[in-house]
Amino acid sequence: MYWIDDDRLLFQADVYPVGVKIPQKDGSLVPPTRYGLYLWDDRKGTLRQIEERAFQICYTDGVLSYFTRRGDQRLYLEGPFGAMKETPLALDAKAPPRVRCRAVPAGTIPPNTYALLGGGFLEDRRLAPGGALPLLYYPKAGAEPIELPINPLFTGISLHRYSEYTRSHIFKSSVFDRASRTTAVLQILPDGTIHKLALTDGPWSRGVRVPLPTARGWLLATPLDGVYLMRDAEIEKVSPGQVLDIAVSPDGCRAALKMHFGTGNAIRPVPVYTVNVCKKEGRR
Repeated sequence: MYWIDDDRLLFQADVYPVGVKIPQKDGSLVPPTRYGLYLWDDRKGTLRQIEERAFQICYTDGVLSYFTRRGDQRLYLEGPFGAMKETPLALDAKAPPRVRCRAVPAGTIPPNTYALLGGGFLEDRRLAPGGALPLLYYPKAGAEPIELPINPLFTGISLHRYSEYTRSHIFKSSVFDRASRTTAVLQILPDGTIHKLALTDGPWSRGVRVPLPTARGWLLATPLDGVYLMRDAEIEKVSPGQVLDIAVSPDGCRAALKMHFGTGNAIRPVPVYTVNVCKKEGRR
């Protein structure tokens, strides 16, 4: 999920017809529209389809890119939202390498690194000869790397998020420190400054996804116990629910929450809600 601005949310979904019970009384399933790309306007309360099928969606710093197929044609789209350039591709063509959602010339990405959303690169040295070494973060190609003070064995690319609101990279350790009863979270600012947070033990930290900064504190989303807001030493529960994904708007006030409630159902659609942490209002 990506916020285009403070009101409009871009997301990919398998969308089911509104008002149709799933599954139906006879046990049959209503097939969804799969892999569609949609735009939700939170202010107007409207939803419209941008693309019938979209793949490898990426959005950051005002640039959107994705692949799609229209009939027998395969396309790569890239550019500002609403003014994207379409490039036809052969059906067997490899995807162009991308940095910050932009196609780049071959050799631009440093070897043995991952290109991170929002810029920069991460070198995974967990399989280094002689034993695992800390991850290295490169702010840009050719820059001096920054060694991340976090356990390398259990922290990889999947435990990273980029914050459009603060333009910072967030890394979360999957290791729980039994001595301090905390989980380490790192925030790397654009100038390379590293802030280290200690996430204390509680229902807000059990299975928590990578925390994201907001204008009112850190958003903590869990797969079982809902959503929390951490401000200094205070932790407030914002909503119950089982959260699958989160995104924070550019102004830091609106949080998009892909979540459901109850015991869960593998075939049940998962709604997207929004919560404004800057105002006292419920889920939308």
